[in-house]
Amino acid sequence: SEVMVLDALPLTVTGKLDRKALPVPDMVERSGSGVPATPGEELLAGLWQEVLGCSSVGRSDNFFDLGGHSLLATQLLSRIRAAFGTDITLRLLFEHPTLSAQAAAIEAERRGTPPPPIVRREDRDTLPLSFAQQRLWFLAELEDGDHAATYNITAALGLAGALDEDALRSALLALTARHDSLRMTVRAENGQPVLGLRDPYDPLLVEDLICEEADRDDLVRARAARHAAEPFDLAGDPLLRLTLLRLDTDAEVLLVNLHHIAADGWSLGVLVRDLSTLYAAALAAPEDDLLSVLPPLPIQYADYAAWQRDWLSGEVLETQLSYWRDRLGNAPALLELPADHPRPAVKSYKGGQRALTLPPELMERLEAFSRAKGATLFMTLLAAFKVLLHRYSGSE
Repeated sequence: SEVMVLDALPLTVTGKLDRKALPVPDMVERSGSGVPATPGEELLAGLWQEVLGCSSVGRSDNFFDLGGHSLLATQLLSRIRAAFGTDITLRLLFEHPTLSAQAAAIEAERRGTPPPPIVRREDRDTLPLSFAQQRLWFLAELEDGDHAATYNITAALGLAGALDEDALRSALLALTARHDSLRMTVRAENGQPVLGLRDPYDPLLVEDLICEEADRDDLVRARAARHAAEPFDLAGDPLLRLTLLRLDTDAEVLLVNLHHIAADGWSLGVLVRDLSTLYAAALAAPEDDLLSVLPPLPIQYADYAAWQRDWLSGEVLETQLSYWRDRLGNAPALLELPADHPRPAVKSYKGGQRALTLPPELMERLEAFSRAKGATLFMTLLAAFKVLLHRYSGSE
């Protein structure tokens, strides 16, 4: 919680508190929390400030009391790995939530054997897939029909104002040139996936969606659903597919479809950010090299995949595999629920969804309970759901 002092409270014309006019609280200075005392604490404090958006952090401050949660902890984790050069686990952040304790735990981890650094590979013709990409390629080879679009990542972005289509196409060419993952092709060779890179491309298709304004939302949703369900041929299709729906002279919707082998949910934010920057540059100076407005990428995802393959091999890989073989050795192959429908011969991903809103008081108790147990809110809710499944099925 934050406390701000105002000269006067903003009021509506009827004399009530105008909550929407209240200023956004700034993170206030904390007295008694202590300034960072070591270089490690200073570096970590800077990372906390980036992730939490606060102006100052004391050495006794608690990451989760400052507004941190599991998603922000994941972002912090990646920054810590890059800044400190050590491969720590998410659990460490929950077990040591205060700045001083976290910095000490990171320093202790650094004294171990860190993984090798990720470096850019000069040979761009023999880059491997990561383990996650290989799994997705295998599933794409295995499944077809209704399942072919299961691993599509989709979005619909509303655009307002006059759109310069030429500038957008120039920005898209630069975007695909910047990110190798968007230019991937994955073909099978002797039963194994082989990664290739196509030339930069313009993935944009344009459609005029002329309709009455009252029908517009339904038609856009229906077109977006069809766009999202279009499968990818990993060996032949570009892995980024965009369709611009023209609704009016100053209103469009951009439909995005990416295969998960080239991106994840976090990548959508990177894509939109980079595309916005490149589009603005194309509007301002269409003849210039658009990529010069963005900092160069020191590595691509394929460099990470090569690093992962080199590091997770031999004894390191066998240790990981042995752990999971032990953990999953007696896992049930099927969960039988008493009121379940007959199972089809081939798994279907068709289903429904039910929304449930938890009251604020319960959420506060759940968050406090999670912090006390060193768990994320997701872990707590997942455990509760598993208890529910256990009571229905009798299966552990």
